[in-house]
Amino acid sequence: MDTDLIIFGSSVAEVGFNTPVLDQELSLSTFNGALDGTRFQQYKCLVKEINTYSENIKYVVFGVTYFDFMKTTQLTEPIRFYPHLRNENVFKALYEIDSNLTLKMKYVPFYGYTQYTHVYYQNAAKGFLNYLTQNAGITIDSLKGFVPHDTKWNVDTTKAIDFAEITHSHELLEDFRLIKEELNKNGRKVIVVFMPMHISGQRRFTNLDDIIQKASSLADSGLFFDYSKSTICDSTEFFYNQNHLNKRGATIFTKRFAKEIKSKIEI
Repeated sequence: MDTDLIIFGSSVAEVGFNTPVLDQELSLSTFNGALDGTRFQQYKCLVKEINTYSENIKYVVFGVTYFDFMKTTQLTEPIRFYPHLRNENVFKALYEIDSNLTLKMKYVPFYGYTQYTHVYYQNAAKGFLNYLTQNAGITIDSLKGFVPHDTKWNVDTTKAIDFAEITHSHELLEDFRLIKEELNKNGRKVIVVFMPMHISGQRRFTNLDDIIQKASSLADSGLFFDYSKSTICDSTEFFYNQNHLNKRGATIFTKRFAKEIKSKIEI
């Protein structure tokens, strides 16, 4: 995948950036490379990999939320990564999270059969069919990585909530800075976006502002955008749960982001 602008992140970014709208608003080729079920500790391998071969990418957008820099010892959605364990970047990232399982997957014969699910084989079959038919004019991913959810969040946001403190890893923050340096060396601008979160979810956390401040230090100068204070966060109409935008919210958010980013960079 080689494009002008690429987006990384978890499902929050995957459902949040309406890539076709971003294409139109910025007059750039864009792709949403965010993956549901992942956080920076796991998807950082994808960033490092694409930085090794991309020739056209000028802007790398990280759509982050409160959990992105929490350290974990459990792989999430690993089936997306297992087929690529021969790739050094993928292997290292998964090994850091669960070394025992990653070693088994790579070196123990037939162990993969105990981990691959029927969903993997279904998607592999679909991918193969798409590959066979793409020359017939069929677009494999017309939404360019964007996964819209056209539902509304019906919940009583006035109920009492449990308060929590967000943890973060200094090691992961340092990893991000090192990857940012690698991207910058290849002439790419790093943009960090703290994604919209419904205000009822924000109230749960006692140190959200501190996490946002740490995220702001990771972007290139002037290229951090905090949407936790956006008016989008005040209405359930724009979400399908407290941390994920629905299609309407994603479209509004993307247009606002595009307008802001055009004022910061030369398109």
